[in-house]
Amino acid sequence: MKKIIISLSLVSLIAFGCTNSAINGNNQKVYVHQALKDAPNWVRAPNFEGGIATIGSQKIGAAGINFARENAIAFARNSLANSIETKVKNIINNSTKSMGMAKDVKVDRLSTHVSKQSSSQLIKGSRHVDTWISTTGELYVLVVVGLDKSKKTIRQNTLSSFKNDNAMWQQFQAREAFKELDEQIDKEFGN
Repeated sequence: MKKIIISLSLVSLIAFGCTNSAINGNNQKVYVHQALKDAPNWVRAPNFEGGIATIGSQKIGAAGINFARENAIAFARNSLANSIETKVKNIINNSTKSMGMAKDVKVDRLSTHVSKQSSSQLIKGSRHVDTWISTTGELYVLVVVGLDKSKKTIRQNTLSSFKNDNAMWQQFQAREAFKELDEQIDKEFGN
C-alpha cells in the first residue's frame, strides 16, 4: 500500500510539476508549461495597445535560427489573418453500433470530427516587434498590426462584400426586368 501511495505521489509530482499556474489578464487561471515559466508576458498573453497582437513559434532546428524566425513570423501572420476573417468547415460523424442480446449487449461508439479553416487576407502593416527563445530551443515572436490598419482591412472587406452583394442585386433586377419585358412582348404579340 505504501508503494502505491509513493508511486501515485511520484506520478502526480511528475505530471503536475511540468506546469505552473498564473492568472491572465481576464482573471482566468492559466497553466504554464515549465519551459515557459520565465517567458515574457507577451508569450502567454499577446497584447498590443492600439492593435491586434499574436505570437508564432518554431523549434530551432538544423536549418538554423533564421529559418525558425521566418516560420514563426509566418505562423503569427497566419494567426493575424485568422483573427480578421476565418472560414471554417466542420464535419462531425457519429456512429453507434450495438451487438448481442439482453445483458450481453455491447455498444461501440465512434465519433470523428474534422475541421478545416482557411483565411485569405492581405495583412498590411504587420510587424515583428519582439523575440524570445525558450530553454527548450523554441523561438517565439510577437507580431502586431495597428488597429488603424486592421480597421482599414476589415472596412475594405466589408465594402468589397457590399459591392459584390450590390452587383448581384443589380444582376437580379436586370434579369427580372428582362423577364417582364419578355412577358409583355409575349402578351402583345401572342407568342
